[in-house]
Amino acid sequence: MSDGLRVRPPTSRRNRRPLELRLERKGDFTAFYEIFIEGAYDGLLERIHEGDVVLDAGANVGLFSLLASEKVGPQGLVIAVEPNPANFESLSHHVKVNGCSNVRIYQRAIGDQSGKEVTMAGVGVRAKVVRWESSVPKSGDEYTVKTVTVEELLRQEGVRSDILKMDIEGAERVALGHLGPALQSLRSVAIEVHDLPAKGVVEATFQSFRTAPLPRTGLGAYLRMLGRHPLFLLRLESANHFRSVRRLLRDRGRVGIAEEGFPQNFLYDRAPT
Repeated sequence: MSDGLRVRPPTSRRNRRPLELRLERKGDFTAFYEIFIEGAYDGLLERIHEGDVVLDAGANVGLFSLLASEKVGPQGLVIAVEPNPANFESLSHHVKVNGCSNVRIYQRAIGDQSGKEVTMAGVGVRAKVVRWESSVPKSGDEYTVKTVTVEELLRQEGVRSDILKMDIEGAERVALGHLGPALQSLRSVAIEVHDLPAKGVVEATFQSFRTAPLPRTGLGAYLRMLGRHPLFLLRLESANHFRSVRRLLRDRGRVGIAEEGFPQNFLYDRAPT
């Protein structure tokens, strides 16, 4: 992998310490904008306490994991799971160069059983399982990876999870039935839902939790970043061929996502008893 664009995001309430990031592919820039500018997971980050165990299922290149690492502190733990080889290499790099000793990384696909080989395709934020078996001949852009359940991951680490962030590109419908004891210990969950059947599974799984859509601040957040850190944002936009600002301008005036539109992001909190 080449060096890509190396950036140090301005410190903020999300990242109080400097972070070293390498953004190379279009999906890397997409993830950066979602997390560092649009604040896609701000609501979940605010719910993370020192000493928590955070499971990042679908960690991509590790941007959320880096922020969670700072929040949980030296007594906490972040378990970051990412199946795509290129994403995993960037995740490993980010954990290492930022000195995140409280982050454990796994190159696995979250599934309904452990040790099964599945077929995946796509890169960056679009990497996903295309077949839940690997015996069918693969096309040029497909690859295989082994699965692991949430329950098995936590058993291996000997912990119970307080916080779950899940973005596994449609596999949530398969994975959520195998949370095991994690479902009883979870305090807050952020999950991206990719289709209507998955939404039904998610709602049934977290029926005892309170829910609200995770907000996206869009163009407003972009303009605030531009006002505070214009040189940083212009450098970022130039490297990304101004794709992000064009997308934000297209989306101007949209409020949230239509009921039938996917993906949808939801934030769940355990309801008080």
